[in-house]
Amino acid sequence: MTCIHPFVVFSLVLCYLTSICLSETPNFVSSGGITVRTISKLNSELYEITISTTAVRGDQKVRILLPRDYTSSAKTRRYPVLYLFHGSLGNAADWTTGGKAQTILGHSPVITVMPDGGSFGWYTNWLNPGHVTPQNWRTFHMEQLVSWIDRNLRTVNEKKGRAVIGLSMGGFGAIRYAELYSDRFAFAASFSGALDLQDFRIQTGILGSVTIDGKPLDGPFGAALLPWTQEGWIAQNPITHAASLKGVKLALYTGNQGILEGTVRDTTYRLLDKLKSLNIPVYFNDYTNGASIGNGCKGGHDFACWNGALIDVLPPFISYSDSDVKELRSWAAVPRDNNTNYVALNMIDEHELDQPAEHRAWSSGLNTAENYLGEGPTKQQRILFSRKVQLEQTTLATDERSVEHILSYIDRHRPRRRRKYRLSWRTFLNTMSGMDKIYAEDDFLADHLYYRLLFIFFDSVFRGISQVMFANNPLSGIIITVGLFIGNWELALYGLLGTTVSTFTAHVLGFNYSAIRSGLYGYNGCLTAMGIAYFNFPHSPQLIPAVVIMSIFSSIFAMAVGKVLIQKLGIAPFTFGFQISTWIWLLGSLRYRYFFIDGTILSPSLLSTNKIKPDLSNVTFPGYSVEDNFVGFFAGIAQVYFIENPYTGAIILVGVCLCSRILAFFALFGSVTGQLIAAYLLGMSPQSIHAGLWGYNTVLTCQALGGMFFVLYGYRIWLFTLYGSLVTILLQAAVSAFLSPVGMPTLTFPFTAICWIFCLIAGSKDLIAVKVTSVSVPEDHYRRYRISQLIKDQFYFLNHLTNLSLSADDELTWEELSKIQSEFLPILMCSYVYLNDYRSLKMLVKQENNIRFTDQNYRSPLHISVSQGNFKITKWLIEDVKIDVNLVDRHGNTPLFDAIWHGHFNLLAYLFNRGARLPGDKSRELAFYLNAFVYEGNLGAMKCLIQCGLNPNIGDYDGKNSLHIAVLTNQIDIVIYLVEKTRVWLDIADHSHRTAMDYSFTLEDPSIRNYLSDKIANKHNPLSINPEKQIFLANSEEKLSDKQEDKSSTKSLDEILLPSLFWIISAQNDHAKVSHFLQQFPHLNVFKCMNYDLRSIAHVAAVDGRLETIEFLAKLTEKSRFEEIVLREDRWGITPLDEAYRNRHFHVCNFILNNIDRPLQQPVKHYENKIVDLVHKWHKIHFLLTLVTSGQSERIDGLFFRGYFNLQEAYTDYLGRTPMHYAAANGHLNVVRVLRKYGYDGLTQRDRWGNYPIDEARRNSYQYIVDEFEKTSN
Repeated sequence: MTCIHPFVVFSLVLCYLTSICLSETPNFVSSGGITVRTISKLNSELYEITISTTAVRGDQKVRILLPRDYTSSAKTRRYPVLYLFHGSLGNAADWTTGGKAQTILGHSPVITVMPDGGSFGWYTNWLNPGHVTPQNWRTFHMEQLVSWIDRNLRTVNEKKGRAVIGLSMGGFGAIRYAELYSDRFAFAASFSGALDLQDFRIQTGILGSVTIDGKPLDGPFGAALLPWTQEGWIAQNPITHAASLKGVKLALYTGNQGILEGTVRDTTYRLLDKLKSLNIPVYFNDYTNGASIGNGCKGGHDFACWNGALIDVLPPFISYSDSDVKELRSWAAVPRDNNTNYVALNMIDEHELDQPAEHRAWSSGLNTAENYLGEGPTKQQRILFSRKVQLEQTTLATDERSVEHILSYIDRHRPRRRRKYRLSWRTFLNTMSGMDKIYAEDDFLADHLYYRLLFIFFDSVFRGISQVMFANNPLSGIIITVGLFIGNWELALYGLLGTTVSTFTAHVLGFNYSAIRSGLYGYNGCLTAMGIAYFNFPHSPQLIPAVVIMSIFSSIFAMAVGKVLIQKLGIAPFTFGFQISTWIWLLGSLRYRYFFIDGTILSPSLLSTNKIKPDLSNVTFPGYSVEDNFVGFFAGIAQVYFIENPYTGAIILVGVCLCSRILAFFALFGSVTGQLIAAYLLGMSPQSIHAGLWGYNTVLTCQALGGMFFVLYGYRIWLFTLYGSLVTILLQAAVSAFLSPVGMPTLTFPFTAICWIFCLIAGSKDLIAVKVTSVSVPEDHYRRYRISQLIKDQFYFLNHLTNLSLSADDELTWEELSKIQSEFLPILMCSYVYLNDYRSLKMLVKQENNIRFTDQNYRSPLHISVSQGNFKITKWLIEDVKIDVNLVDRHGNTPLFDAIWHGHFNLLAYLFNRGARLPGDKSRELAFYLNAFVYEGNLGAMKCLIQCGLNPNIGDYDGKNSLHIAVLTNQIDIVIYLVEKTRVWLDIADHSHRTAMDYSFTLEDPSIRNYLSDKIANKHNPLSINPEKQIFLANSEEKLSDKQEDKSSTKSLDEILLPSLFWIISAQNDHAKVSHFLQQFPHLNVFKCMNYDLRSIAHVAAVDGRLETIEFLAKLTEKSRFEEIVLREDRWGITPLDEAYRNRHFHVCNFILNNIDRPLQQPVKHYENKIVDLVHKWHKIHFLLTLVTSGQSERIDGLFFRGYFNLQEAYTDYLGRTPMHYAAANGHLNVVRVLRKYGYDGLTQRDRWGNYPIDEARRNSYQYIVDEFEKTSN
């Protein structure tokens, strides 16, 4: 026999295997208009191909992600194709760099194609590519790329085998391609897509970005912004062709955070409404702040949300046989309840595939959310339930919490429930801020975009006309305009023209949009146009260009001078822009050849000084008739607009009164006082008094000083305003004399100069100035000041604890008032709720419409009312106050979660039916609880979570969901409930790649296995199930009544407020003030006081590491009392000692431990309600496992020491794993030693699969942990 050398055999085998591998490697070849330039294999599944195409100029890249088994599967196996499109300024790499497409889709038997779409290509064939021709992106993608992919890869070459998803610009492309090629795609999804090309904001953004990119302005869709240039935009608008989407499964996603996301959100809702009108089914997920997406999504226009959306839209959708595609299930997880928690199928990282399946499974979940979609955890990053850990480990002591920081919170822009604004008579009063809400509605002139834009524009124009009189109200502007036309129609037309031009100028130059909408760039143009026309010849058409030019200049000058006056000096520019613009033109008209000044009007005779002075011993007053005075009072108001007509003045007063009665009163007050002072004090001519020439400046002065720029509070402000009127008249006479040689009018310069002087002394004693940037109307200023006084009265000790002076004798600025309001009102509201003081709460909300609802811990009154079980206040807050039902506090809790935590199940149905949801960031923790309830066999507790919106498909840290646990624990009744009453999927695999069916084969009892086999054989589709009606919750809602008696606290308001005040003073870092206060009020027993969340001053001191406060407490109280205080639990079971550990203030921890005896072992606390008892029990288990996996040994030691964790409890999870298993698996030697101190060991406690902690240490190569276990066992 001939022997063959082993090396030869090895070589032959190697060559054979290599040939097989090479034959299975994709071979991308040129065809169909696509030429392959280069092929780069980025990793085992991801390819990047550089190609050129006849459809688009330049080389393009296409990234292709193959299924992991593509090269090893049978050649007859075919795969569906998912096309992923990027957004503006993106490229083919976006979904695998910024996005986590490979991690999310890596386990799916799907080919993913990610092509270039151009930085601003807009997935269309451009109408005018210009110098960048060709730009036929639709031809490239649909006519070339799809066919090229089908030729080069083993695809399902038919409609059921293709899906398309895009984000932002790509979302538009996905929906548009699905419309044009509905015979090619079974599913299409848009993530934050721009889905309405007729939206002005979208058009502006596209035109601007294309221009910046150096391409023709009208490239993609043609010119825009005008009705006659809309043809190309309408032709490519997804809403126009929505009917073509019939037969395509659809999904739309949008959030609500940020300007860009807010814009595309509106377009998404418009397409949604269109689809509903066409009866086209669509899965819609408005994840608002990310609650229904999770995965770090905060509701913005970013990949944190798009990754979550991709996860949410996919689970599991395709079913295959070994040879070919057997069935293509829905590409989308179709119609589910909105705003519920949907978390992805659990993915496992590539580097862990070499571990045994079951061993790898549970430890692979021990990573952070950031790494969950990343490249895989390091040993230091293997942390269980990351979002919980992040919240638990927030170190407040390192925050920059100065007084300024504390009193000026960063606006968190939490979402409010989407609702229609109801028009009422109140809408037309004050500043008509409700109109902006109406304009924001999708159905406001939705079919007439340009009429809508014109409507909003002229809203700003009429606000500009009324802003001459400080009235920010378009209806006031319309009424005033009517009065102007009655008085002098020519001047009225010029005023309307000037306001329109100056407002349009501000839009063109991109000035602050909010200021434009308020009319702040219109009033100078209005006065400039009317002034030029009045002193020239208004009937001459040649004056129109001059008016336009100077109106434009008035806006530019107002912007320029405003930067100096507002930003540097903090005072308003008033009408200075009008004065300069008008003087420039009038002075120039003295030399212009074609423009003339009307000398009969612009004559200094009426305002000139008296040349003949009477003898002082024989002073006589000119004869002023009652008619002169009365007519002059109203003519003085009309003279603000250069019109000498008392009827116009009366109409102007009516218009101003619509916005503010105080402004209307002071307009009349100013005219009366100015005219009387000029007549009877200065002896001005009866003609000028009758014409109202001495009233218009004082009209504006009194309006500005009497409530507009100073709070109308106290008698001194009246004297101040009256004196301002007097000196305005004096200055007007002086300026008139100064300008008479050149024949120039005084205009409104006296008013401007006097107001500048008076505003510069703002903050002086008893003069409460209003910050320029927070000016509204006098009524609003007064109301907000009264709110601050309420704060002062309720917070009795505020002056003793802060640097803010609230006494009547100290200076107090408006800035301090606004800060106090934003900081203390939420605290006061929450305190009222806790005290069940419904009357005070309503009074507070009635006085202030724009209350910030969350305190320093982001707790809202709704959190407190729900925690207290107070239905009356809960209902009032939701239905009348319209408070956001999904506010998330610092602990990650929503009101709905608080209701479950505190056992107020009678509120669950009411909250859920009004949009309240469980917190998205707690989805893993909630899945842990659900699995625990399955393990406990408590169907009622399971229903509670599921009917509150928790998705039973969510997996825990191990990827195991409720169905997995039900099968593992052999509970067929729960399996039947989950399968038949909820939308649980049967083929979701955990981290060990095992499904519920796989686990059923491990059971001796075949009942579950047979049941699941029957369901699978009958092609069970959970999407066809109507979820169980809210029986569990609905019954509880029937018991609610507005008349139910809610328990009231016996504590005083001072006791509740003191801990919050200490939170503020702790930011000031003034230890002496704290000590002085404690010594000054020893009778208060301040350390005994607790706020509405049962937190004491000791909690605050521990959070900030204030050892001196804790030391003072120890000196002030007996030892037993000190122990009681530092071991007192708040609403979540956290003590001051826990806070010191959590924030790593070990010097505080050591002091507390040295001054208390070892507490007696606390008995396990049980609650009357079984569900609440289970929630708290498993919360402790979850909490301990979180601390263990994050290595917080000191805190674990402290919690065991103070008795929070009971030594008699093992705290094992539902898979039998103890905290020691987790410590060993994560290599935390310090935690292992602490756990051994309290009775745990690594050699005797086994989990469900018989593994000991030492086995986990060996498996993860932590030899030092193994040595520790073996050392202590000897």
